[in-house]
Amino acid sequence: AESEQLLRVAARSLATLADAGVAESVQGVEQRQASADELVRAHVALSRLGIRLGSALGAAIRHHLRQAVRRQRHAQAGVSSPELVRVTTGFVDLVGFTGLSADLPVAELVRLVDGLEQRSSTVVGDRDLRITKLIGDEVMFVGYTPQDACAFALELIEAFAEEGIVPRGGLACGEVLFRHGDHYGP
Repeated sequence: AESEQLLRVAARSLATLADAGVAESVQGVEQRQASADELVRAHVALSRLGIRLGSALGAAIRHHLRQAVRRQRHAQAGVSSPELVRVTTGFVDLVGFTGLSADLPVAELVRLVDGLEQRSSTVVGDRDLRITKLIGDEVMFVGYTPQDACAFALELIEAFAEEGIVPRGGLACGEVLFRHGDHYGP
């Protein structure tokens, strides 16, 4: 039963990775090519990158497994049940994004969405936290210390406020159920 659950989680993650890669190719790389020759060269380069990525996945998975073990052990210290972890969950979202996105040209919307993802990844830095989801204009994350979660949320909010976008965020700290790579609870 556990192996089937792990395979389902892995399959969802790999499908997301594949969808993101194809979208980047079709919506980005292919759109920038001026001729059929340039498009062929771009696809050859992407194919080579895909092969290198496949070769590197083993090492990347081993690294992430070591980090996950460390986080899991830390988050389970002193919890009331072995199915639970103690974490700080949080979100930062861009207030008014839905209305704003209806009025923005596509290129500006792409810049805003890419900026959210890029800033989130940059702001993570060496903090003890993990971005769990990007949902439209919202970043959801889990911090393994309340201090790191709070610092991440504040820095991300400040980064967007500098652009005139009004972000908001929230944090909750405590024990939650951790299953299949996701968190459940109050």
